[in-house]
Amino acid sequence: MPLATTGAKRWRQLPDVPTFAELELPELSATIWFGLLVPKGTPTEARERLLDAAEKTHSDEAVKKRLAGMGFDVPATTGAQFMESIRAGQKRWAKLVQATGFKAD
Repeated sequence: MPLATTGAKRWRQLPDVPTFAELELPELSATIWFGLLVPKGTPTEARERLLDAAEKTHSDEAVKKRLAGMGFDVPATTGAQFMESIRAGQKRWAKLVQATGFKAD
């Protein structure tokens, strides 16, 4: 039986299982994300086409239903907001790794 889920809110597929935050262990909260990243300097037109294609795909009811069936939530986080969430995650995990004293060899 699962003890907790890592998301900010209870997972719809395990509604009776609390989150780590509910158990007063918010430092164990985490989410998995997938994103589309392009190299710096990619032309604006190419970035916009990629973003438009992703938004169109994620708004398709069949795609949303299939992703939901696999337990995924598809937030509408794009551009600067998405990059900020990546940076915040890097800072958070770096701090946690440093606190453990872990060193990669």
